[in-house]
Amino acid sequence: MEGLLFYWMAWMSWVVVMFFIPKTIKFRFVLLFHILSVISLAGYQLDVQRYSINTAAIYLFAVICASIRNKTLSNQINFICTCVILALAYSSLEMFALLDPVWVIFSKTAILAILINYAAILLIKDWKMRILSIILGLVLGDCLYAAVLYYIGMPYPAASFEWLDKAAVIMGAGLCWVLMETVIGLLQSYMKYGQREKQG
Repeated sequence: MEGLLFYWMAWMSWVVVMFFIPKTIKFRFVLLFHILSVISLAGYQLDVQRYSINTAAIYLFAVICASIRNKTLSNQINFICTCVILALAYSSLEMFALLDPVWVIFSKTAILAILINYAAILLIKDWKMRILSIILGLVLGDCLYAAVLYYIGMPYPAASFEWLDKAAVIMGAGLCWVLMETVIGLLQSYMKYGQREKQG
Protein backbone atom coordinates (compact mmCIF):
# COMPACT_ATOMS: atom_id res chain seq x y z
CA MET A 1 0.00 0.00 0.00
CA GLU A 2 1.52 3.29 -1.12
CA GLY A 3 1.99 5.84 1.64
CA LEU A 4 2.06 3.29 4.45
CA LEU A 5 5.82 3.60 4.95
CA PHE A 6 5.59 7.39 4.96
CA TYR A 7 2.83 7.46 7.57
CA TRP A 8 4.63 4.90 9.74
CA MET A 9 7.92 6.82 9.70
CA ALA A 10 6.19 10.19 10.14
CA TRP A 11 4.24 9.04 13.18
CA MET A 12 7.33 7.34 14.60
CA SER A 13 9.23 10.63 14.20
CA TRP A 14 6.41 12.50 15.93
CA VAL A 15 6.48 10.07 18.87
CA VAL A 16 10.27 10.38 19.20
CA VAL A 17 10.14 14.19 19.14
CA MET A 18 7.15 14.29 21.50
CA PHE A 19 8.40 11.93 24.20
CA PHE A 20 12.19 11.80 23.88
CA ILE A 21 13.23 15.37 23.08
CA PRO A 22 13.22 17.65 26.17
CA LYS A 23 10.73 20.49 26.26
CA THR A 24 13.59 22.94 26.73
CA ILE A 25 14.72 22.37 23.13
CA LYS A 26 13.51 25.38 21.15
CA PHE A 27 12.58 23.69 17.88
CA ARG A 28 10.59 20.86 19.55
CA PHE A 29 7.10 22.40 19.26
CA VAL A 30 7.76 23.76 15.76
CA LEU A 31 8.96 20.35 14.58
CA LEU A 32 5.89 18.63 16.07
CA PHE A 33 3.64 21.12 14.29
CA HIS A 34 5.36 20.63 10.93
CA ILE A 35 5.26 16.83 11.16
CA LEU A 36 1.53 16.87 11.96
CA SER A 37 0.90 19.38 9.17
CA VAL A 38 2.66 17.20 6.60
CA ILE A 39 0.74 14.12 7.80
CA SER A 40 -2.55 16.02 7.56
CA LEU A 41 -1.87 17.48 4.11
CA ALA A 42 -0.47 14.29 2.57
CA GLY A 43 -3.90 13.04 1.59
CA TYR A 44 -4.78 16.05 -0.58
CA GLN A 45 -3.83 16.96 -4.14
CA LEU A 46 -3.85 20.34 -5.88
CA ASP A 47 -4.90 19.98 -9.51
CA VAL A 48 -4.05 22.61 -12.13
CA GLN A 49 -5.37 21.42 -15.49
CA ARG A 50 -3.64 18.04 -15.98
CA TYR A 51 -0.81 18.83 -13.54
CA SER A 52 -1.29 17.51 -10.00
CA ILE A 53 0.84 18.03 -6.89
CA ASN A 54 0.47 16.89 -3.29
CA THR A 55 -0.32 19.73 -0.87
CA ALA A 56 2.24 18.36 1.61
CA ALA A 57 4.99 19.12 -0.93
CA ILE A 58 3.71 22.69 -1.35
CA TYR A 59 3.73 23.10 2.44
CA LEU A 60 7.30 21.77 2.73
CA PHE A 61 8.45 24.08 -0.07
CA ALA A 62 6.92 27.14 1.63
CA VAL A 63 8.25 26.27 5.10
CA ILE A 64 11.81 25.61 3.91
CA CYS A 65 11.92 28.78 1.81
CA ALA A 66 10.72 30.76 4.85
CA SER A 67 13.29 29.10 7.11
CA ILE A 68 16.29 30.21 5.03
CA ARG A 69 15.21 33.83 4.60
CA ASN A 70 17.42 35.00 7.50
CA LYS A 71 20.56 33.28 6.19
CA THR A 72 23.34 35.24 4.55
CA LEU A 73 23.22 35.69 0.79
CA SER A 74 26.17 33.34 0.24
CA ASN A 75 24.51 30.62 2.34
CA GLN A 76 21.25 31.09 0.45
CA ILE A 77 23.00 30.78 -2.92
CA ASN A 78 24.86 27.68 -1.74
CA PHE A 79 21.62 26.19 -0.45
CA ILE A 80 19.73 26.89 -3.69
CA CYS A 81 22.54 25.45 -5.83
CA THR A 82 22.60 22.32 -3.67
CA CYS A 83 18.83 21.91 -3.99
CA VAL A 84 19.03 22.27 -7.77
CA ILE A 85 21.83 19.67 -7.97
CA LEU A 86 19.86 17.23 -5.80
CA ALA A 87 16.70 17.87 -7.84
CA LEU A 88 18.53 17.16 -11.09
CA ALA A 89 20.10 14.01 -9.61
CA TYR A 90 16.69 12.75 -8.45
CA SER A 91 14.84 13.49 -11.68
CA SER A 92 17.69 12.11 -13.83
CA LEU A 93 17.69 8.79 -11.99
CA GLU A 94 13.89 8.59 -12.18
CA MET A 95 13.99 9.21 -15.94
CA PHE A 96 16.78 6.67 -16.36
CA ALA A 97 14.76 4.06 -14.44
CA LEU A 98 11.70 4.84 -16.56
CA LEU A 99 13.40 4.74 -19.95
CA ASP A 100 15.85 1.89 -19.32
CA PRO A 101 14.71 -0.04 -16.23
CA VAL A 102 16.72 -3.15 -17.10
CA TRP A 103 19.91 -1.42 -15.88
CA VAL A 104 18.43 -0.65 -12.44
CA ILE A 105 19.43 -3.96 -10.85
CA PHE A 106 19.12 -2.74 -7.25
CA SER A 107 16.23 -1.07 -5.45
CA LYS A 108 15.65 2.36 -6.97
CA THR A 109 14.81 3.80 -3.55
CA ALA A 110 18.06 2.49 -2.07
CA ILE A 111 20.07 3.95 -4.96
CA LEU A 112 18.32 7.31 -4.50
CA ALA A 113 18.97 7.25 -0.74
CA ILE A 114 22.70 6.67 -1.24
CA LEU A 115 23.08 9.10 -4.15
CA ILE A 116 21.09 11.99 -2.67
CA ASN A 117 22.61 11.76 0.81
CA TYR A 118 26.15 11.36 -0.52
CA ALA A 119 25.77 14.45 -2.71
CA ALA A 120 24.25 16.44 0.17
CA ILE A 121 27.09 15.43 2.52
CA LEU A 122 29.67 16.62 -0.01
CA LEU A 123 27.90 19.93 -0.63
CA ILE A 124 26.70 21.02 2.84
CA LYS A 125 28.45 20.54 6.19
CA ASP A 126 25.73 21.78 8.56
CA TRP A 127 23.39 18.85 9.17
CA LYS A 128 20.25 20.98 9.60
CA MET A 129 20.74 22.76 6.28
CA ARG A 130 21.64 19.42 4.72
CA ILE A 131 18.32 17.86 5.77
CA LEU A 132 16.40 20.88 4.49
CA SER A 133 18.27 20.79 1.17
CA ILE A 134 17.44 17.10 0.74
CA ILE A 135 13.73 17.72 1.34
CA LEU A 136 13.56 20.70 -1.01
CA GLY A 137 15.70 18.93 -3.61
CA LEU A 138 13.33 15.95 -3.57
CA VAL A 139 10.28 18.21 -3.93
CA LEU A 140 11.80 20.12 -6.85
CA GLY A 141 13.12 16.93 -8.42
CA ASP A 142 9.74 15.22 -8.43
CA CYS A 143 8.05 18.36 -9.77
CA LEU A 144 10.63 18.46 -12.57
CA TYR A 145 10.07 14.77 -13.27
CA ALA A 146 6.29 15.34 -13.38
CA ALA A 147 6.74 18.32 -15.72
CA VAL A 148 8.83 16.25 -18.15
CA LEU A 149 6.27 13.44 -18.16
CA TYR A 150 3.46 15.96 -18.62
CA TYR A 151 5.29 17.45 -21.61
CA ILE A 152 5.54 14.05 -23.33
CA GLY A 153 1.90 13.23 -22.58
CA MET A 154 2.30 11.00 -19.52
CA PRO A 155 0.52 12.70 -16.61
CA TYR A 156 2.19 11.95 -13.28
CA PRO A 157 1.03 13.32 -9.90
CA ALA A 158 3.97 15.13 -8.30
CA ALA A 159 4.79 14.16 -4.71
CA SER A 160 2.39 11.22 -4.71
CA PHE A 161 2.27 8.65 -1.91
CA GLU A 162 4.90 6.64 -3.77
CA TRP A 163 7.18 9.70 -3.66
CA LEU A 164 6.40 10.25 0.02
CA ASP A 165 7.52 6.69 0.75
CA LYS A 166 10.79 7.24 -1.13
CA ALA A 167 11.31 10.61 0.56
CA ALA A 168 10.77 9.01 3.98
CA VAL A 169 13.43 6.37 3.28
CA ILE A 170 15.90 8.97 1.94
CA MET A 171 15.30 11.21 4.96
CA GLY A 172 15.67 8.23 7.30
CA ALA A 173 19.04 7.43 5.74
CA GLY A 174 20.10 11.07 6.13
CA LEU A 175 19.09 11.15 9.79
CA CYS A 176 20.94 7.87 10.43
CA TRP A 177 24.08 9.49 9.01
CA VAL A 178 23.60 12.51 11.29
CA LEU A 179 23.19 10.16 14.27
CA MET A 180 26.37 8.31 13.30
CA GLU A 181 28.27 11.61 13.02
CA THR A 182 27.02 12.62 16.48
CA VAL A 183 28.03 9.30 18.06
CA ILE A 184 31.49 9.45 16.47
CA GLY A 185 31.92 13.03 17.72
CA LEU A 186 30.96 12.00 21.26
CA LEU A 187 33.35 9.06 21.19
CA GLN A 188 36.20 11.28 20.00
CA SER A 189 35.47 13.79 22.76
CA TYR A 190 35.40 10.99 25.34
CA MET A 191 38.71 9.58 24.12
CA LYS A 192 40.36 13.03 24.21
CA TYR A 193 39.02 13.58 27.74
CA GLY A 194 40.39 10.17 28.81
CA GLN A 195 43.83 10.98 27.40
CA ARG A 196 43.89 14.30 29.28
CA GLU A 197 42.96 12.52 32.51
CA LYS A 198 45.84 10.08 32.04
CA GLN A 199 48.29 12.89 31.28
CA GLY A 200 47.05 14.88 34.27
